[in-house]
Amino acid sequence: MRTYRFRQLGPAGVPYTYKHITTLERRKEFPQRFRLGENSVAWVADEVDAWVEARVRGRDQNAITSIGNPSCERFTGDDLARLIEGEARRRSVSVEQLIRKIVVETHRDDRDPTRRPAALSTAPT
Repeated sequence: MRTYRFRQLGPAGVPYTYKHITTLERRKEFPQRFRLGENSVAWVADEVDAWVEARVRGRDQNAITSIGNPSCERFTGDDLARLIEGEARRRSVSVEQLIRKIVVETHRDDRDPTRRPAALSTAPT
C-alpha cells in the first residue's frame, strides 16, 4: 500500500495547508490520516488519488459561475450552498434573507456587471 506524507500531498494534487487539510478531515471532506509512528502521520495514496480524481470529474458537473463577475471562482452546488449558509450564519440572518438581498442588489446593479453586489462584500452589513 502506498502512502503520502504531508509534503507529498502537494505534488499529488492537494496544494492545501496542513491546517486546511485538518479542517477538511474534520468535516469528512478529505481522506482521514493514520499514524505511522508517535510523531508521524500519512494518508493512503489510493484514497487521496480518488479524492483528487473526484474533484476533477466534478468540476464541470453542477458548476455555477457568478454572472458578471470575472474574478469569481466556479462553485459546485454543494460548495455554493455551504458558502451561503456560512455567510448567513456569520451575519445572523436566514439563508432566505441573504439570498433575497443578493437577488435584489444583483438586479439593481445589472447595468454594471463589474460591480460586486454589496451582499457579497467582505464587510458586514
